[in-house]
Amino acid sequence: MKVLLVQCYTTDKPWGDMMVQSFADNIQRTMPSAQMDIVKAEAGEVLPDPSPYDLVIMSGGTFNLVDDKPLPWVESAIDYVRAIAKKDVGPKLLGLCWGHQVSQMALGATWRRSDIRPQIGVEKVVLLPEGKSFFAGHDELNLHKFHRRAVETCRPDFTPLAKDHEILMATNGRILSFQGHPELHFAMAQDLVQNAPTYKDLETGFAIDPIDAKHDGEAVWGRIMEWVGKP
Repeated sequence: MKVLLVQCYTTDKPWGDMMVQSFADNIQRTMPSAQMDIVKAEAGEVLPDPSPYDLVIMSGGTFNLVDDKPLPWVESAIDYVRAIAKKDVGPKLLGLCWGHQVSQMALGATWRRSDIRPQIGVEKVVLLPEGKSFFAGHDELNLHKFHRRAVETCRPDFTPLAKDHEILMATNGRILSFQGHPELHFAMAQDLVQNAPTYKDLETGFAIDPIDAKHDGEAVWGRIMEWVGKP
């Protein structure tokens, strides 16, 4: 299996390397022989031909999609999503947090600022019937959150798997996206809070459960990898 991680952030803080390692660990837990390539999109690296990959991951990021005019690298990411989405064959696309938002933006959804204070911590995501079917055995998922903005509507060819557009699946089964961060863990979240420019002065745990709460990241990754492996 070949995976491409589109890194939609740049940082020299520890959380950056921890995030890459977390992606690799979660993928290889299920697929030990999987190969993961990385393209640093926000740093201006050219996005490669996606066709050799089984999975393309659009990572979290800090660029403000609501208020700021897209920079060239953001426009490239949008075009990349559209190119993947219009094909019936090729890689599946996984969007996480910023990747969730930009993939929906690219395909015509609308998004908004969160109507409450920034979401930092572990949140109980309530699954809809379609989500309960996809995540068999779960009525809800506890997922790390670290965001200020959210998807407001989705295209009719996407099915919400959870309330409030928290998890979306393309009806053709080729795109899956989460507002939450199944790759996040306590140490990474702690470093993010301390070092991310827009969050460093905020206290954690005020909106949802604290960042050291139990979460379902590993279980979610197991299901993601099952999804990737299916035709």
